[in-house]
Parts: sequence; C-alpha cells; structure tokens
Amino acid sequence: PQYGGLWPDPKASLEKLNTCLEMDPENALALASRAEVLLKLDKADAAMEDAYAALNLDETLDRAHDALGTAFLMRRLPALAVKSFDKAVGLRPRNAVYLQHRASAYLMLDENELMCRDLLAACGLGDCTGIAWAGDNALCSGLPEKAAADTIRRRPDGK
Repeated sequence: PQYGGLWPDPKASLEKLNTCLEMDPENALALASRAEVLLKLDKADAAMEDAYAALNLDETLDRAHDALGTAFLMRRLPALAVKSFDKAVGLRPRNAVYLQHRASAYLMLDENELMCRDLLAACGLGDCTGIAWAGDNALCSGLPEKAAADTIRRRPDGK
C-alpha cells in the first residue's frame, strides 16, 4: 500500500511533525500523520508505535487504523492488517484507498474473493487500478461479469 501524493518529502515532513509533537505530544492527528510518514520511510515498527499512540488518544481516527494496517502488512502480518483495515473501512466506508489496502491484505491471505470484492467496491468509488491489475493477473476471473460491469459503469469519470 502506498500513500500516493501524501508526504512527497517524507524526511522534511517527519521533521515538521516531530516539532509539532514536541509542542503537543497528545495530538492524535499528528501522531497518525507521523505514522504515515514513517511508513513512507519503511519504518514499520515506529509507525506502529505512533498509530497505537494515536488510537489510544482517539480510536475513531481512521487514518491511524489504516496506517496500523499498512504497518502490519509491511511486517507480513496480513490477518492483523485486515482487522485494522476493517476498522478504517468501518469509519470511512467510501474511502477507496482503505478498500485497496484491505484488498492487499486479503491477497496475502490468499482470500481472492474478498480481495476482489474490495477492489470492485474501490472501483465503484472511482479507483479501478486495483481491479484492473487483478483482472490482468486473472485473480478476479470468477466474479460474475454483470457485477463487475455494473461496478465499473458506476465510476464517476466513466473510465
């Protein structure tokens, strides 16, 4: 999982977030943001610590659940990742990125049907990159064609 355009300069972002947290160490959003930056720097363990700290302060912070799930994926713990992504998706069900991230965990668990379901849902929200990749790799070939076509047809940009 990636954070796309977020944190284009992770080292500079990390410095700014560290400064912010020195002034306000119980800023849950800053902790979740630093967890995301740490993930971009391939520091899964440190990201987990920040995500847990953020969630201890605010368990409804979807970004922290997503960052924790991504850290679990990086540590090759897909079952734990699914649990974290479930919470992120539960808090923001129309977030295609969270669905794509959970699909990655399902792929690691060899749960292709669940992965394809999430990829189709993400496509219905406008991001069809995952389902296109799965289709190119024959991972979602067992899906009913009508369901896939209906989902893709719902994309806002028509692609």
